[in-house]
Amino acid sequence: MIYVVQAPFMSKSGEIRKGQVIAMPEDRARALVAAGKIAELSPCHACREYAWWLSIGGALVCGVCHPPASPAIVKKWISDPEAHARIGGAK
Repeated sequence: MIYVVQAPFMSKSGEIRKGQVIAMPEDRARALVAAGKIAELSPCHACREYAWWLSIGGALVCGVCHPPASPAIVKKWISDPEAHARIGGAK
């Protein structure tokens, strides 16, 4: 599952910052979700898709509503593969 960090916390690999996007198994995430440290990635409130991209500045942006102007500003795509394919599979 993909989660967005709501409050900073420490992990074995170091500090996990607010706004960071992380992947972890659902069973490991339960305690962090319950504590309000992370939240499951939700669909876009406008288009209801899961086609997010992370900008080089750290902003999480909907790829359907706001496709990137240039591939150079995309740090990585974070999306449901089906939603990603529907918007043209930008990389």
